[in-house]
Amino acid sequence: MQSLSGFRLPFSRNFIFHQGFLRSSEVFFCPLIKIGSFNNYEQYRFRSDFAPRRVKHRKAHKGRVPVRTGGSTKGNTVVYGDYGLRVKDGVRLSSSQLTAAWQAIKRKIKVIKGSQVWMRVFPDIPVTSKGNETRMGKGKGSFEYWACRVPLNKIVFEVGGGGIRREVAKDALRLASDKLPVRTEFVEAQKVDIIQNI
Repeated sequence: MQSLSGFRLPFSRNFIFHQGFLRSSEVFFCPLIKIGSFNNYEQYRFRSDFAPRRVKHRKAHKGRVPVRTGGSTKGNTVVYGDYGLRVKDGVRLSSSQLTAAWQAIKRKIKVIKGSQVWMRVFPDIPVTSKGNETRMGKGKGSFEYWACRVPLNKIVFEVGGGGIRREVAKDALRLASDKLPVRTEFVEAQKVDIIQNI
C-alpha cells in the first residue's frame, strides 16, 4: 500500500480501521491518511478536519476578507440555536481551527440531551504555500490547508436545543473562542413576540 493523504481510492473493510458503519462485503471511497505501519501492516484513519467533498478548482486566489460597506447584516444574528459566538474582526479561519472549536463545543454540551451545535461558516477555500527563499516562478505553491473568510460581526457557531442553560452555553462557546485567533462575543437569540390583532 502507498500513502493515501488526499486521494480517494477503493478499499474493503478488512484493510483499514473505520467507524463501523459499513458491511464487510462493501467497497467504499473515502479520504484516508497514513499514520504508521508495523509488521507489514499499515494503519489508516479518517481525515478529521473539515473539508469539502469535491471542488471545481484545486487552487484559488488569495482573496481578501470581505468588508461590508453597504450595510449588509447577513449572518450577523442567531438563527438556528439559542446562543451564538460572533467574531469582532474580519479574519480567515483555517479548517483545523474550526475543527478544534467544534470539538470543544461538542465535548462540553454532549451531556445535555437534545442539545445541538451549528457551524455557520465552512472552510472551502484552498490555501497554498511555497517554501522559504524560493526563487520566482515555477508555478503556484502546493496545497496546504482549507480556510474560510469570515467578515466582521459574523456568527460562527450556534448552540441550542434540549433546554440548554445560558451558563453552559456561554462556557461551551468560551472554550471554542479560545481555539480561534480572533476576538469574539457571546450573543443570544432575540425573542420576538408576535401579537396578533383580533
